[in-house]
Amino acid sequence: MGVRCPSGAGKKNIDAAERVVAEAREKLASAGKCEAELRVAEAALAVAKAERVCVEKRADAMRVGWAVVDNKSDDSTPALAETACEKATAAVRADRQELLAKAQHSVAVAELALLRAADDKKDSAEKTLKTAREALEKASVSAEAEVQPSDQYTRLAGAKWAATRFFSSVKDDPLVAFPSQSTGRRTALANWIANLRSPLTARVAANHIWLRHMGAPLVSTVFDFGLNGASPTRPELLGWLASELIDSGWSMKHVHRTIVNSAAYRMSSSVAGGESSAGRDSDNRFMWRRAAIRLESQVVRDTILALAGTLDLAMGGPPVVAAQQDASTRRSIYFFHSNNDRNLFFATFDEATVKDCYRREQSIVPQQALAPTNSGLVLDASQQIAQRLSDGAADDASFIREAFTILLGIAAGEAEIAASNKALEAWRRSPDGSVEQARASFVGALMNHNDFVALR
Repeated sequence: MGVRCPSGAGKKNIDAAERVVAEAREKLASAGKCEAELRVAEAALAVAKAERVCVEKRADAMRVGWAVVDNKSDDSTPALAETACEKATAAVRADRQELLAKAQHSVAVAELALLRAADDKKDSAEKTLKTAREALEKASVSAEAEVQPSDQYTRLAGAKWAATRFFSSVKDDPLVAFPSQSTGRRTALANWIANLRSPLTARVAANHIWLRHMGAPLVSTVFDFGLNGASPTRPELLGWLASELIDSGWSMKHVHRTIVNSAAYRMSSSVAGGESSAGRDSDNRFMWRRAAIRLESQVVRDTILALAGTLDLAMGGPPVVAAQQDASTRRSIYFFHSNNDRNLFFATFDEATVKDCYRREQSIVPQQALAPTNSGLVLDASQQIAQRLSDGAADDASFIREAFTILLGIAAGEAEIAASNKALEAWRRSPDGSVEQARASFVGALMNHNDFVALR
């Protein structure tokens, strides 16, 4: 008789072994990410240490350089000049070491990003890593090179005293001698501002936080809490929020979390069924409904890039100047901002000017509807977003529902799905039309919807 092979049992053993291998690979990948995260943290610490040493070396070099200029007729000038040369050389080396540390940190960040990248993003992450490694190689060569007499270190801006002429228009004012020990006046001012017996600071801060989340402040004159300012609409609420801020150890995160978890924050902005409340409080001063507010211009841009999967989440670094902002994927907080160089996309959506320290203005103008339609940022992102949504959508109906949820935060009803299907079909039948182009156009249309730039 032949021996019968228990094939079912063999398959179970293979399946079990495959599961063990998969779990082991998952743990190995997780361990690799943890090691990469550790390398990023260690590199960031090295950058911080290098920056401090660099600032100290540059400051020493600048002090000695000023001494040479101020004492050029003194007998000690030759010795000072020699010391200045040594200090300048040390500053150049420190400058190079700082650049090397930053390049090492960039490589560590790129390696971690490659480990975390999805399969369709691996090529882009590998290119970024390659660029970072090339920059690291250049920084390493520069750090090891000899310092030449012509090499210059980066000066500390605004470090030297500039003469003034407040007392006389024909001669400089006397040099101000800064004391070696602080008088304590700034500490006294800080203690007075944060004095628990004077809750003004906490009330002002709570009013600003409430304004950012709810769209309207509890005290309308956010810049003036004095006798000439407006009275709070809810003094008890303002006082309670101020107390929460103080009692939590001045934790603004605690106040943010308290507000966004409240029933008031989660109310709808709809006026349906609120006719009696609207009759008594048409301006919604007492918060019987949620005030619909438009997102800040920087949030709108960052949201577009985040949905497209291209937002650069790297922390720190130099500001992005105006000429580079259109091509940049960095978060908007790193954009250079001045009264003369204003980003056109931001300005269209009421970007705060350098003088808007208290509250941003909000306007409704035709350009706001044209900006998402014509913006290269939106046109490029709409294709990327459509591709990401299509990867998990089996058919047009699934794609439409997912787009409404992700872009507008609402569930599409039957009427919206029918109208969207009709629009997709029309785009597909247009010249040069395709499924991909139709879906990208549909995403662009939703991004031009008011609910995309509004919080309701």
